[in-house]
Amino acid sequence: MREQLVAYFAAEKNGAVILVVVGIIALATAIALMATKSNYRGMALPLVLLAIIELVIGGVLLARTDGQVAALLDQLAPAPADMVRAELARMAPVMRNFQIVKIIELVVLAGGIILIFAARDSDFAFAAGIGCIAQAGVLLIFDSFAERRAAHYVEMLRAAAT
Repeated sequence: MREQLVAYFAAEKNGAVILVVVGIIALATAIALMATKSNYRGMALPLVLLAIIELVIGGVLLARTDGQVAALLDQLAPAPADMVRAELARMAPVMRNFQIVKIIELVVLAGGIILIFAARDSDFAFAAGIGCIAQAGVLLIFDSFAERRAAHYVEMLRAAAT
């Protein structure tokens, strides 16, 4: 179980690095669009807003993961059943939140699609739609992988609880 726990959190940390890199790229793209006064600078707003989310989530995951793993491993050795119970309780709202977050991402994605079709005469609105699609798509993919990892982790915890 120790190896599976460490592997789960290592994958979460790797995902956080990817999320931070995507956030930095989105910010750099937004800055470039604004600096060049591109017709597509409308993309900058959704890029920046969602990049902030990516950077915050990725940064929080990176900052807390090592300490979280150490605490769980410290608890695992003397009281594995207690650690499993506590982790299952912690993971229940995490799994529910994945559903909520994915719905929000789908709404942003749909909003972007609507914008690109509804704003045929506006480069700004078209670009904002593309920005929504790009960022929501990345976040949806990221969270789908994260949810899948978390589901496997929960399965491992449930198996250990029996």
